[in-house]
Amino acid sequence: MHTNGKIASTANLEVLAQAAITAALTNNWPEAAKINKKIVTRQKNDIEALLRLARAFACLGQTPKAARIYKKVLEID
Repeated sequence: MHTNGKIASTANLEVLAQAAITAALTNNWPEAAKINKKIVTRQKNDIEALLRLARAFACLGQTPKAARIYKKVLEID
């Protein structure tokens, strides 16, 4: 039963990641940021989500937030 929950959770994260990518491709940066924040809340060291979140913040003009996230990625990877 625990395994099924983990599989469902992983599938849900993949759906969220795709939604975040779609939002970014359509320049919907507020939505991209929101979705990527949700992913990072569940997986704090998800480098791809962190990079997407930093990009969204940069495109929203929130440079200090973007810089902090980029720095975190460098510390992780």
